[in-house]
Amino acid sequence: MRFSWGFVALCSCWVWGVPGLADGGGEWVDHAPMQQSRQEVGAARIGWKVYVVGGLLPGAPLHASDAVEVYDIAGDAWSFVKSMPVALDHMGVVAVGGELYVIGGYSADFVGRADVWIYDPGTDEWRVGVAMPVSVGAHWAVAHRGKIYVFGGRNQVFQTQQATWVFDPGEQKWERLADMPLFLEHLTAVSAGEFVYVIGGRNGASTRANLRFDPRENEWRAMTPMTTARSAPALAAFGSRIYCAGGEVPQLFAINEVYDIVRDEWGCQVGMAIPRHGIAAVTLDDRILMPAGGIIQGLLPTAAVDSFVPEAIVGDGDGDGDVDFADFGIFQRCFTGMGVFELDEVCGRLDAVGDGDVDILDYEAFRGGETGAF
Repeated sequence: MRFSWGFVALCSCWVWGVPGLADGGGEWVDHAPMQQSRQEVGAARIGWKVYVVGGLLPGAPLHASDAVEVYDIAGDAWSFVKSMPVALDHMGVVAVGGELYVIGGYSADFVGRADVWIYDPGTDEWRVGVAMPVSVGAHWAVAHRGKIYVFGGRNQVFQTQQATWVFDPGEQKWERLADMPLFLEHLTAVSAGEFVYVIGGRNGASTRANLRFDPRENEWRAMTPMTTARSAPALAAFGSRIYCAGGEVPQLFAINEVYDIVRDEWGCQVGMAIPRHGIAAVTLDDRILMPAGGIIQGLLPTAAVDSFVPEAIVGDGDGDGDVDFADFGIFQRCFTGMGVFELDEVCGRLDAVGDGDVDILDYEAFRGGETGAF
């Protein structure tokens, strides 16, 4: 299913000389719709399931959902599991240790909360977690190296925050870390490599923020900003790149920007087929799943689900979004220097110069495109 959108911003950025970062790469694929239309949801992956939690429901007056829908990745099908003990929207959702953590959020009242709820898929039961030291909503939570990081948001009196918090499940305690350089709410964040990146968000107006947090050093660094200022977009890391699609304020966006974390450069890939905001994107093995969201600025939840399949990176033989040591082994298998056979799909990704074989010229380009450890 596809729609025509007359009032969305389309991608117009271009990066010269960076393979795969030019306009138009990748494709969008439809999936089975959710059973309930929602926006401002949280989501996380555990094994072969994706859990989509809470969110705002259609209709007036504004009200939140306590529902949890589960996506079966292999079967492309949705089902409900046990509902949350409370209805929430704009909360943080992460998966750590095979369990789902739901942190803070609103209940259709835009008043931040400090509660933490934990869901165990094995028992289909919820329990109370260690509450945050502060109340917050419209923040973002990220799982990184077994810990939970929470960034920004708004407190109970609607003040935008710049705080960074970390929760250690082993020690069962929260700790405040270095503040973000900006006050942000309706932001997004993602773990990528050694760092966590906070991207977009607003403090009154939307921003082009791209802030890199180093948990080891407890330090922030401002990276190259996005081309387009947005808040509440879909954000996910795939290999050595971060994809930021959709979002809102000052309008609804279809733009799909891609950030190369090695080169610190932005480009664009093909824009969203269903532009929306308030999405919690989840990385699968070969694509990025984007369930639900709002299809006009601020309102109108949808049950639509699609995914973005990133354009293949030359040299990425195993298709994981990196060019690293694992790909070197595949390169050796594909290396011929003869040009006398038809390349299969895997070897085709290693044909950097496009001459129909994999030879020494491709090897030089392959090493030049390195993103991971050799």
